[in-house]
Amino acid sequence: MRFDMLFFFGYDIDQTLPWQSTLSRTRQSYEEDVYKQLCKDVLRHVLKKAW
Repeated sequence: MRFDMLFFFGYDIDQTLPWQSTLSRTRQSYEEDVYKQLCKDVLRHVLKKAW
């Protein structure tokens, strides 16, 4: 478990983390162009928070 990643994403040490397959299941739920836009939007929010 990486404490720096937990801190960056705002998780507490004892908080349950999402399953690693969550990203794969989400990807399969959307068309490729919609999923790519979703990833871009999430990345933009992450970068905005980091800076």
